[in-house]
Amino acid sequence: MKIGIQTWGSDGDIRPFLALAGGLRAKGHDVSLAVTSVDNKDYSSYAREMDFALSHIGRLSYDDETLRLFTDKLAKTGNAIKQIEIIMNYYFNPVIPEMFDASERLCRENDVIIGHYIHYPLRIAAEKAGKPYASVMLNHAGIYSKHMRIYGVPDLGKWMNPFW
Repeated sequence: MKIGIQTWGSDGDIRPFLALAGGLRAKGHDVSLAVTSVDNKDYSSYAREMDFALSHIGRLSYDDETLRLFTDKLAKTGNAIKQIEIIMNYYFNPVIPEMFDASERLCRENDVIIGHYIHYPLRIAAEKAGKPYASVMLNHAGIYSKHMRIYGVPDLGKWMNPFW
C-alpha cells in the first residue's frame, strides 16, 4: 500500500512520524513522509536508514535573535490558548502554502494519508481528494507519572505527583 504521511513541528512532533514511517516501511508499505521542521532540521539520515521517501517542506527564515524572542514570548505565556496562538502565528502559518502544496501532492500519489493532528492543510487536501485520512494526536503530557503532573495542578514532586 502507498502511504503518505505529513507532519510539522519540532523533534517531539517529527520523530514519532519518522518511527511510524520506518515501521510501516518495514512491514512492506511504500511510504512517503513530508516534514516541516520549525527549526529547519534535516531528517534525511533517518529516511535513508529506514528506507522511506522523505521531503522537507518549507523553511522558516527567522534569524537566531528572532527565534529567541518567539521562544521567550512562548515560555513567558502561561495561557495555553495564547501559546497556541503564538505557535500558529510564528511557526505554522508562514509555511501553510508550501505545506498545502505538499499535502495535495501526497494525496495524489498515495492510497492512505496520515497526519499530525494540528496539520489542517493535510486534512483539507485528503478530504478534497477523497482519500482515507488518519490523524495522530501527540500528547506528551497525557500520561501522568511521578515525573509528569496533571496539567494545571501544582507539581508536588516525584513522590507526591501520583496522588493527583
